[in-house]
Amino acid sequence: MMKKRLVSILLTVAMCMGLAVPAVAVEIRPEAQKENVTITECDILGKTAVMEQHIVDREIDYVKITCGTEIAERIGNEIFLNGEKVATIVELEERNIDAQNIEPRTGWLDVENCPYGTKSEYNKLYSSQYRNLALEKKISELTVEGLSYILMTYCGVAGVCLRIAQEIISVAVDSKYEEYKTLYLYERIYSHKTLGQFYRMVDLDYYFDKNYTEFACNDYFYRVWA
Repeated sequence: MMKKRLVSILLTVAMCMGLAVPAVAVEIRPEAQKENVTITECDILGKTAVMEQHIVDREIDYVKITCGTEIAERIGNEIFLNGEKVATIVELEERNIDAQNIEPRTGWLDVENCPYGTKSEYNKLYSSQYRNLALEKKISELTVEGLSYILMTYCGVAGVCLRIAQEIISVAVDSKYEEYKTLYLYERIYSHKTLGQFYRMVDLDYYFDKNYTEFACNDYFYRVWA
């Protein structure tokens, strides 16, 4: 049973790291056979990135992403880039609509493309979550690449993180948002209308203000029960 669970975790991380750009190759290293640790390798925009995830009590407890000279880490809810603290994830209100059917986070495989049916068929709200991403620097001081690494420490779908980073910085350039140091995330998980126990869609809305009125961008990805 442990071997099956470990294989499932490895497949989860490998699929989550897929980018919506050319030349993406994923390799599972031999070290990944260690219990509660997964290590995956991929090419991101011509650079090789290695993601290491530590799982404690079936939850991701520590994440490390190495890409060239850049090293991003998440320790608990704190995010570090090259040893410097750059952000803190603040969990706010969470609402489980379907509280009778809650599975562990590591049981789901995150993918960019719709794995079953069409997007419109994911219309049953399963849960919602508000989060703040409190940055140590102003948005204007971040690069797309740097913000992508920050986002990837808690959302492993690299292509989604890259698009979100591009949109946020694009909107913020030459506006009042350049001076802002917090991003506000509203996450909603929808179940497939008939096979919701196996297929979900995660819809992400980012805002620049705590009242969730100054919209930044939206993106989404899918989850398959593994």
